[in-house]
Amino acid sequence: MSTYNDNDLDVNPWYKEPWPWILMAGPALAIIGCIITIVLALSTNVDQQVRLDGVKQGLFVSKDGKDIPRFDAEPEVEERKLK
Repeated sequence: MSTYNDNDLDVNPWYKEPWPWILMAGPALAIIGCIITIVLALSTNVDQQVRLDGVKQGLFVSKDGKDIPRFDAEPEVEERKLK
């Protein structure tokens, strides 16, 4: 029969063991990465107004406006003959 003595047990405090630190390293690195990302986003990505010299009609945008289809006039109707 074996008996346990106080000398047989490892009684180190939790912070001297490697496993809690290894398990906490992943979430800690994720938090640090989020903080760095937020700081970079707020400091370097300034909202700037984009100005395009173009013509917009509905959802169609053209640089010079020549290729925008015009629907002002009567549409040309093709007549098809049924065979």
